[in-house]
Amino acid sequence: MASSFIKFQGFGFWSTDNALDDWLNFLRAEIDKLSEKPDWLGAYSQHLYEQNYIAGGGCMNAGLDDFLTEDSRKEMLLDLTRKAIARIETYNGTINTRELLEMGLGSGNSYVSWWVETTSTDRILNIGNAFLRLLQGQIKTDASTSPVMDSRKS
Repeated sequence: MASSFIKFQGFGFWSTDNALDDWLNFLRAEIDKLSEKPDWLGAYSQHLYEQNYIAGGGCMNAGLDDFLTEDSRKEMLLDLTRKAIARIETYNGTINTRELLEMGLGSGNSYVSWWVETTSTDRILNIGNAFLRLLQGQIKTDASTSPVMDSRKS
């Protein structure tokens, strides 16, 4: 199973690509809900789309160092990250795959597929919470010290 390293300011964590893909889809959905957004955030949403649908296994890039060049940008993404986590939590552990696909949240790297009726939200939440902690400066591992996260508690 392919995995990618999510990094920000010299630290980060490894994630399986299918869990990362689902997380980035939820984050992108929160960005795309905004009727007005700064240009950089629109570009970031496009970047996430490209990672989910084009990048492929083992080379997904969350782009945090490229896009979060100011504290105000980081604060905005922290807020959107919290909203995405809250949205995932509303599913109480399981989400209907058809619903995810109808929301446009399943893609090539995603674990979500048409032949699986439901999927657990735990693995998506684990990556979302690790993403949040990374943005908050609470993760201090690098590519050589981080385990690969997926269904484990992060």
